[in-house]
Amino acid sequence: MNSTQEKVISLLNTFFQEYMNYLFTKKHGKDWFDQELLPYIKKVTEENSPENERNIDKYKAFLKKTSGSLRKEDMDVTLCCAVLLFEERYDFGLDSEIIDSLHELRIVRNEYDHSTNPDEFTQMHLNSKAIVHIQRLTSMIGEDVFSVTLFSQLEEVKGTVLNENTSNPANAIPEKHKTVDQQAFDDAESYCMKEDYKTAFSLHLELAELMFVPSMIRLGEFYQFGFGREVHLEKAIEWYETAEKILPGSAGDRIEKIHVFQQGLSQAQKGHA
Repeated sequence: MNSTQEKVISLLNTFFQEYMNYLFTKKHGKDWFDQELLPYIKKVTEENSPENERNIDKYKAFLKKTSGSLRKEDMDVTLCCAVLLFEERYDFGLDSEIIDSLHELRIVRNEYDHSTNPDEFTQMHLNSKAIVHIQRLTSMIGEDVFSVTLFSQLEEVKGTVLNENTSNPANAIPEKHKTVDQQAFDDAESYCMKEDYKTAFSLHLELAELMFVPSMIRLGEFYQFGFGREVHLEKAIEWYETAEKILPGSAGDRIEKIHVFQQGLSQAQKGHA
């Protein structure tokens, strides 16, 4: 495991500890955890139904860690898993966007738990994802919930990741990413005029993958109008702009920005279809 991975894992651990501590000691209170959540988890664990089978080890790991009470050292990804596993059955009052980002951070943490030496692209993707979603979560939850330590770690990780991405020759931006023929955009638009949205969408998607912003915005409009779905384009663009501010620059960052933008479109589509 390299030093950047260690920094990212430390950042994730700090985030999970501080947010879970807030959720279960300040927002809901320890009595709520002891009297309502723990008995609920024990009950579904003992049921051992087919529905719970794939998560049973996670439930048991959670119960083993907590030992029947809530301690500061238990405020980690295991507790976050429990929150996410039971969110649908047991309403924690979390916003759907918070749930989505917590899921993404849990995935990053689990990836690093199970892969001690991922390839460079995977590391870059995981590290960028951790930065994007922690920054989103602290903004949505409230910065006052988190410590100065967390934000210091976040800034350090951002600096390290951006430096690695821009200094690595493997992440240099290919020439075709730098210059996109305006004619390609015009060609795609001509299909819009013919109301052949399927072809136009495909062409704009290719341009969007080259970070051609007008085509990215057009994709959002296709979701909103061309495909007849009521989608908040503003939300999709907001997600893209968030990624743009967090991760300017290298080819690796551009890939992550595409990912976040498309995720925003997907989320808008799910929420307003």
